[in-house]
Amino acid sequence: MSLPPHPATTPHAASPPARDFAALFGVPGEGTARALARLVGVFALGAVAGVAARFIRMPLPFVIGPLIVTAALGLSGWPVIGVRRLRPGAQFVIGAAITVSTTRMVCATMMGSGSPP
Repeated sequence: MSLPPHPATTPHAASPPARDFAALFGVPGEGTARALARLVGVFALGAVAGVAARFIRMPLPFVIGPLIVTAALGLSGWPVIGVRRLRPGAQFVIGAAITVSTTRMVCATMMGSGSPP
Protein backbone atom coordinates (compact mmCIF):
# COMPACT_ATOMS: atom_id res chain seq x y z
CA MET A 1 0.00 0.00 0.00
CA SER A 2 1.48 3.32 -1.03
CA LEU A 3 0.71 6.75 0.33
CA PRO A 4 -0.52 9.58 -1.90
CA PRO A 5 2.14 12.11 -2.89
CA HIS A 6 2.67 15.10 -0.62
CA PRO A 7 0.79 18.21 -1.91
CA ALA A 8 3.97 20.30 -1.91
CA THR A 9 5.56 17.94 -4.47
CA THR A 10 2.61 17.71 -6.89
CA PRO A 11 1.97 20.24 -9.67
CA HIS A 12 -0.84 22.71 -9.08
CA ALA A 13 -3.25 21.26 -11.62
CA ALA A 14 -6.25 22.36 -9.58
CA SER A 15 -5.43 26.07 -9.80
CA PRO A 16 -7.87 28.00 -11.98
CA PRO A 17 -6.69 29.13 -15.39
CA ALA A 18 -5.62 32.75 -15.72
CA ARG A 19 -8.35 34.95 -17.18
CA ASP A 20 -7.72 37.92 -19.36
CA PHE A 21 -9.72 41.15 -19.54
CA ALA A 22 -11.94 39.93 -22.38
CA ALA A 23 -12.96 36.81 -20.49
CA LEU A 24 -14.01 38.84 -17.45
CA PHE A 25 -15.69 41.85 -19.07
CA GLY A 26 -16.72 40.79 -22.56
CA VAL A 27 -18.20 38.07 -24.65
CA PRO A 28 -16.02 34.95 -24.72
CA GLY A 29 -13.77 35.00 -27.78
CA GLU A 30 -14.38 38.71 -28.38
CA GLY A 31 -10.85 39.94 -27.78
CA THR A 32 -9.43 42.46 -25.34
CA ALA A 33 -9.64 45.55 -27.57
CA ARG A 34 -13.28 45.00 -28.43
CA ALA A 35 -14.21 44.16 -24.83
CA LEU A 36 -12.49 47.35 -23.64
CA ALA A 37 -14.27 49.41 -26.31
CA ARG A 38 -17.60 47.88 -25.25
CA LEU A 39 -16.91 48.67 -21.60
CA VAL A 40 -15.96 52.29 -22.34
CA GLY A 41 -19.08 52.65 -24.49
CA VAL A 42 -21.30 51.28 -21.74
CA PHE A 43 -19.77 53.66 -19.17
CA ALA A 44 -20.29 56.58 -21.56
CA LEU A 45 -23.92 55.56 -22.13
CA GLY A 46 -24.42 55.26 -18.37
CA ALA A 47 -22.97 58.73 -17.83
CA VAL A 48 -25.26 60.23 -20.49
CA ALA A 49 -28.25 58.46 -18.92
CA GLY A 50 -27.24 59.79 -15.49
CA VAL A 51 -26.92 63.35 -16.77
CA ALA A 52 -30.31 63.09 -18.50
CA ALA A 53 -31.93 61.72 -15.34
CA ARG A 54 -30.35 64.53 -13.32
CA PHE A 55 -31.64 67.09 -15.83
CA ILE A 56 -35.23 65.92 -15.27
CA ARG A 57 -34.60 65.89 -11.49
CA MET A 58 -34.98 62.15 -11.02
CA PRO A 59 -33.94 60.86 -7.59
CA LEU A 60 -30.65 58.92 -7.59
CA PRO A 61 -30.00 59.95 -11.21
CA PHE A 62 -26.73 58.08 -11.73
CA VAL A 63 -28.27 54.87 -10.39
CA ILE A 64 -31.78 54.90 -11.84
CA GLY A 65 -30.94 56.56 -15.19
CA PRO A 66 -28.46 53.88 -16.34
CA LEU A 67 -30.73 51.19 -14.87
CA ILE A 68 -33.65 52.34 -17.04
CA VAL A 69 -31.44 52.55 -20.15
CA THR A 70 -30.03 49.06 -19.50
CA ALA A 71 -33.53 47.65 -19.02
CA ALA A 72 -34.75 49.31 -22.22
CA LEU A 73 -31.80 47.96 -24.22
CA GLY A 74 -32.32 44.47 -22.78
CA LEU A 75 -36.04 44.54 -23.60
CA SER A 76 -35.31 45.72 -27.14
CA GLY A 77 -33.09 42.71 -27.79
CA TRP A 78 -29.55 44.02 -27.15
CA PRO A 79 -27.37 41.56 -25.26
CA VAL A 80 -26.99 42.73 -21.67
CA ILE A 81 -23.89 41.14 -20.18
CA GLY A 82 -23.35 41.34 -16.46
CA VAL A 83 -20.14 40.75 -14.58
CA ARG A 84 -21.02 38.41 -11.74
CA ARG A 85 -18.01 39.45 -9.67
CA LEU A 86 -19.25 43.05 -9.56
CA ARG A 87 -22.84 42.25 -8.57
CA PRO A 88 -22.35 42.18 -4.74
CA GLY A 89 -20.53 45.52 -4.81
CA ALA A 90 -23.18 47.07 -7.03
CA GLN A 91 -25.93 45.84 -4.73
CA PHE A 92 -24.12 47.40 -1.78
CA VAL A 93 -23.77 50.74 -3.57
CA ILE A 94 -27.44 50.80 -4.61
CA GLY A 95 -28.61 49.81 -1.13
CA ALA A 96 -26.41 52.43 0.51
CA ALA A 97 -27.61 55.13 -1.90
CA ILE A 98 -31.26 54.31 -1.21
CA THR A 99 -30.68 54.18 2.54
CA VAL A 100 -28.85 57.51 2.64
CA SER A 101 -31.58 59.23 0.63
CA THR A 102 -34.36 57.95 2.90
CA THR A 103 -35.59 60.77 5.13
CA ARG A 104 -38.26 61.00 7.82
CA MET A 105 -40.64 62.46 5.23
CA VAL A 106 -40.09 59.50 2.90
CA CYS A 107 -40.71 57.06 5.76
CA ALA A 108 -43.89 58.91 6.79
CA THR A 109 -45.14 58.90 3.20
CA MET A 110 -44.45 55.18 2.88
CA MET A 111 -46.30 54.52 6.14
CA GLY A 112 -49.30 56.43 4.81
CA SER A 113 -49.47 59.30 7.30
CA GLY A 114 -48.18 61.93 4.88
CA SER A 115 -46.48 63.99 7.59
CA PRO A 116 -43.32 63.25 9.54
CA PRO A 117 -43.73 62.05 13.13
